[in-house]
Amino acid sequence: MIFIIKFFLMVFCVIGISEVAKRIHPKVAGVLMGLPFGAGISAYFFAYEQGADFAMETVPWSITGLVSTLIFALAYLWAGQRYRALPRVPGVAVASTVSVAAWGVSTFLLRQVPMNLFGAACLFAFSVAGNLRLLKKFPSQGSKTSDKASSLDAILFRALAAGVTISVITGFAGMMGPSWSGLLGPFPVLMLPLLLVLHFEDGEKVYPGVVHAYARSVTNLFLFYLGLYVLLPRVGLNATFLVLYPLSGLYLWALGRRG
Repeated sequence: MIFIIKFFLMVFCVIGISEVAKRIHPKVAGVLMGLPFGAGISAYFFAYEQGADFAMETVPWSITGLVSTLIFALAYLWAGQRYRALPRVPGVAVASTVSVAAWGVSTFLLRQVPMNLFGAACLFAFSVAGNLRLLKKFPSQGSKTSDKASSLDAILFRALAAGVTISVITGFAGMMGPSWSGLLGPFPVLMLPLLLVLHFEDGEKVYPGVVHAYARSVTNLFLFYLGLYVLLPRVGLNATFLVLYPLSGLYLWALGRRG
């Protein structure tokens, strides 16, 4: 039953956010990527299934894992524009392979570094600043909505990929331990299928805007993890999430209004 709940929560999230990217604005979708969808579901079930102490131990590593998601998104954007001359299918394949490889290598290397909450916060702040600076080399072309309706196959692909991934990550948390669980918790479970499908269906029209907006909205996930660390031992699991999700929405609303 818990597996089914995780799965369908992710199905709902990935379908909704991908349609926002296509129908409303890619930057709106990028901002929404900062909501604790995948990361929040992972954190909730870490605490629910493994206990609050386990979830607390994952927090520094989860913040560290956000660095890998920034590297993933930047690598996808770089590869997508570097190999834009390729036909659509090979271009998407190259961009996805490069980005996942960059995520994997960076995650493995980060795991080798002893990490506490302060160190993770400093590393994250440095990474966000560096990422924003590097993104200036890749102008956002994804400022339009799509004129193509998503096919049923594309919708199912996004939903299934996200649902299965998040279920596997949280299901094996007990065997992986808090460090690897934390690092894998922020895996771009929504972003990967979203970028793949947007890139395939619309070329460079939509997906770059998602990446650019995520570079700022990822700060909300950092604040979410800090809030989890502070509130979970004090008010309990459900109350923590009842407080953090509305605050996350308010923060991203304010961030969106700033541009």
